[in-house]
Amino acid sequence: MTGQIYSVEVHMRVLLTPYVVASHYYQMAGFAWACRAAGHEVRVAAQPDFLGVVLKSGMLGVPVGGNYDALAGGIDTLKKSTALVGKVNVAAGEQLPPKVLKEIQANKLVPYVKLAEDMAEDLVSFARWWRPDIVISDSLTYAAPLAADTVGAPVVRFLWGLDIGWRVALPGSGISADEDPRARWPRELTDLYARYGAKPRSHIGIRSLDICPPSLQFPGVPDRMPARYICYNGAEVAPSWVLEPVERPRVCVTWGGMSTAIAGNDAFFVPQILKALADCDVDVVVIITAADRELLGDLPERVRVAENLPLHLLLPSCAAIIHQGGASTMLTAASFGVPQLIIAGLMDQFANATQIAAVGAGVGINWADVTIEAIASGVAAILSEGVRHAAGGLREEIFAQPAPAETVAALVALAAAA
Repeated sequence: MTGQIYSVEVHMRVLLTPYVVASHYYQMAGFAWACRAAGHEVRVAAQPDFLGVVLKSGMLGVPVGGNYDALAGGIDTLKKSTALVGKVNVAAGEQLPPKVLKEIQANKLVPYVKLAEDMAEDLVSFARWWRPDIVISDSLTYAAPLAADTVGAPVVRFLWGLDIGWRVALPGSGISADEDPRARWPRELTDLYARYGAKPRSHIGIRSLDICPPSLQFPGVPDRMPARYICYNGAEVAPSWVLEPVERPRVCVTWGGMSTAIAGNDAFFVPQILKALADCDVDVVVIITAADRELLGDLPERVRVAENLPLHLLLPSCAAIIHQGGASTMLTAASFGVPQLIIAGLMDQFANATQIAAVGAGVGINWADVTIEAIASGVAAILSEGVRHAAGGLREEIFAQPAPAETVAALVALAAAA
């Protein structure tokens, strides 16, 4: 890359490097806006095919890499891990056989290493040209600490929900290989870092920017910098019916495409959910992708389907939500004080369901235990006064966290001290 920076006084240059999942970037967007509103320069670096998500948020994108399909690679790895886990109930604390655990550990980093290899050259070139003062990186984007190291910029590790990476000892998540052998950096990644003169570290960030409220987050996250979760689920036009008053309690049912991409259509439980809700005196809004619309079949009465509607447009009018346990959905619902029924089947979903139930703001059901009766029982529970009260308390806790505008000042201090 070649070029010249204009001689405009800029207080700080902030480089954001999301992982290639839209919901991961959506949770970063509030901090990008806050930095820009404070007068700082902001760039978001990602693979070219992902930049449409970035541009819709009003940010400037930087294309890096693009020859590796990281999303497909991640889905393939999760498919293998899900198949290896089989019928072991991880949520109930059952232990994986050592052979299975070893194979999962060997596979889990493959897509993140390949993504780092794909992005590294372009990202290092841009960093050397633009000279960011600070880098805010998704914990799964390993090319970012490498590029930051080449220009001496500090890295803030961005947490998009529960710190699963730290919990399972991913390299760079704040755990050393001496503490946990699982934290050992793979040779392919250490070789990549060495090629650019960068150093793998037990903690890739000087802080972990954490948008998860303390009672929901795993205890002990290292170097935690608390911040408020800001709802952003994409840019769309709000339909007029959302503003109309509701006659009955409204229940939102949503199902992310990742579950079916990994586990197939058998992991699409919305038809069973709708059957369980049919005898409840509620109105139902189903938010799904256009690709999953045909899986719904015939709809019961009082059910409306909305394709790709951002959750933050609907949830203020909802009494409850039923979903698959993605971090973005969980935190969006929590920020509106909406009780949650999480039907979980993947490892991060298990963790989210367990934590929501632990704080009393919802109920979790495992895929293996899904029945019409179990769902109906879960719905009755989340519509109860006790769960509503706990969900309201979680909302208050979220809004007690520092707003992004306050966090920007802390980022400036970190950049100045580096």
